[in-house]
Amino acid sequence: MLVGTDRQVWHTYRSTVNGSWSTWSVLGSASGVLDGVEGKYTNGIPSLRVIGSDYDYWCNTINGSGSWTDWFPC
Repeated sequence: MLVGTDRQVWHTYRSTVNGSWSTWSVLGSASGVLDGVEGKYTNGIPSLRVIGSDYDYWCNTINGSGSWTDWFPC
């Protein structure tokens, strides 16, 4: 995960252990990220937090189906 020059969060992933990496893609519809990505795992579920252009924290996490949620205030 990283914040691109377009101020959006970009990510890449592997679907299998030692498999090839996916192409980079934008994570969700957040734009105007002011500060880097903070990631953590809680009970095996990854979540992210960024500081948005509104100076508030915004979060994203993996849902039950394995896809990322939309960004939400946290």
